[in-house]
Amino acid sequence: MTLEEEQTLAEHIEIMAQLGHGVTNKMLQHLGGDLAFELGRKNTPMSNNWLYGFLARWKTKLASLNQRFP
Repeated sequence: MTLEEEQTLAEHIEIMAQLGHGVTNKMLQHLGGDLAFELGRKNTPMSNNWLYGFLARWKTKLASLNQRFP
């Protein structure tokens, strides 16, 4: 995924958190896979490598969510 595509996913997660719907790691892998599928890139959930990379790349944004929505 491109950085812009991942940003869209991170923003979606932020909106879900604001609405009170937390996202588990498995859910995040499936959401990422769904987005990749819609973009014509993949038809399976994203790997653990992608998951941990995504979490590392977006840790500032996702960490701020954890502080605002414990």
